[in-house]
Amino acid sequence: MLRIQVHILDEKQNPPFDLEVPAEIPVLELDRLVSVALGWDVDASGQVQRHMMRSLTTSRVLHSWESLADAQVWDGTTLHFITILAAYVIMPSGKQIPLLQNSVLIGR
Repeated sequence: MLRIQVHILDEKQNPPFDLEVPAEIPVLELDRLVSVALGWDVDASGQVQRHMMRSLTTSRVLHSWESLADAQVWDGTTLHFITILAAYVIMPSGKQIPLLQNSVLIGR
C-alpha cells in the first residue's frame, strides 16, 4: 500500500503538521480518524462534527467517497480541514439525529 505525507491544517490557523497516510484511504475515513485522534470529532456541547477537506495545493474540495489517490493528493499536499455545521432532528424521546443529507431530499 502506497503511503504519502500530507500537511494537515485546521481552521484555527495553527501551524500545519505532517501526517503519513495510505494514498488509498477514502477522504471520509481520513476525516474520521484524524478528527478522533486530534479531538476535532465533537464540539464543546458534545455534538459530532464532520469536516470537509480542501487541498490547498490544487485548490480543490475533496469528495468524501474518493480516495486521496483519486483526488490527486500526493506527498507535500496541504489538506485544510473545515468544520461542517451539522443540523440535527430532535426526536420526541430527546435523541438527536444528525441530518447528513440535503434538507431538500429529506423533505420529499
